[in-house]
Amino acid sequence: PNQVYKAEWGRPYDFVLYAEDKPKAVIMLGTGHCHSKQVVYLISRMFAKKIQVPYLGFYTQFPNKEDYVVRRIREELGE
Repeated sequence: PNQVYKAEWGRPYDFVLYAEDKPKAVIMLGTGHCHSKQVVYLISRMFAKKIQVPYLGFYTQFPNKEDYVVRRIREELGE
């Protein structure tokens, strides 16, 4: 828990959703179970938490149809 991570060790976000020039959510694309196991994704998740925005991970091996993606984003943003 006391480990110090540098932001550049993480993976840059694939997408950042903005409203009124402020980040509202970050979206990462990955394969397998990378969002919960690979350190670069975990660091990116912690930096999203640090700036107090939701982190949404989508796996590219699944269809991720538009209605599903929109629903997940809305749920995370509380809309």
